[in-house]
Amino acid sequence: MEYNINLLNAEIVLKSKKKNNTYYMYSDKIVVCGTINKTIVLPSDYKIICFYDMYYVKDELYVVLCTDGDYDVVYIMDEENLRICKKGLQK
Repeated sequence: MEYNINLLNAEIVLKSKKKNNTYYMYSDKIVVCGTINKTIVLPSDYKIICFYDMYYVKDELYVVLCTDGDYDVVYIMDEENLRICKKGLQK
C-alpha cells in the first residue's frame, strides 16, 4: 500500500467502531485504510488551519479542525460515505 511509510507519522490513529477502517490523522489530511482506502483533505475554508483532533461521542465520530479565529470547527465523519460534514463550532 502506498501509505505505509506515512502511516508511521500519523498524529492520531483511530480504529472505527462501525466499519473495518482505521483513520490516520495528520495536520492536513485523514487517511482511511480499510475496505476502501481514501484520503480526506483539509477543507478549503480559508479560516481552517489544520485537523486537530478526532474522537467518538457515542456512535458519532467527531473531527475537530483548528481555525485562525476564536473557535474550532467540529465536523462529523460520515463513515458510510467517508466524508466529513460540518456540525458547528467549539471553543
